Amino acid sequence: MQQLPFWLLAITWLPSGIIIQAFIRFGPNYELDPAALHSLIPVSFCGLPLAIASRWLWRLDCHYLGVLAWSVLGFLTIITSVLAGLLGLIAIAVVSIILSIPVFGFGLTFSHITRKKSE
Repeated sequence: MQQLPFWLLAITWLPSGIIIQAFIRFGPNYELDPAALHSLIPVSFCGLPLAIASRWLWRLDCHYLGVLAWSVLGFLTIITSVLAGLLGLIAIAVVSIILSIPVFGFGLTFSHITRKKSE
C-alpha cells in the first residue's frame, strides 16, 4: 500500500506535464480533445524509466541527487516528448529512455560505491 503513491506519480507525471504545457502554451481557453487524452494513455508508461531510476537513487540514500535528476530530466523529458510526439509514440518512448540513462548511470555508480564501502 505504501508504494501506491509512487506508482501513481510514476505513471501520471509525464501526461500531466504534457497537459500543463499545452495549457501554458495555448492559454486558459484551450480545450482538451477527448481523442487526444486517449493518446496520452500509452505516453504514461514512457515516464516509468526516469521515475524508476530516480527512485533507485533515493533508495541508495542519494535523496538530493534523485530529486534533482528527476526534476531536471523530468522537465526536459516533458519538453522533448511534446516535440517527439510529432513523430509518434515510439519517438516519445525513445526520448524518455535516453533521458533516463544518466540517472541509471548515477545509480550504478552509487550502488558500486556503497557496495565497496560495505565490503
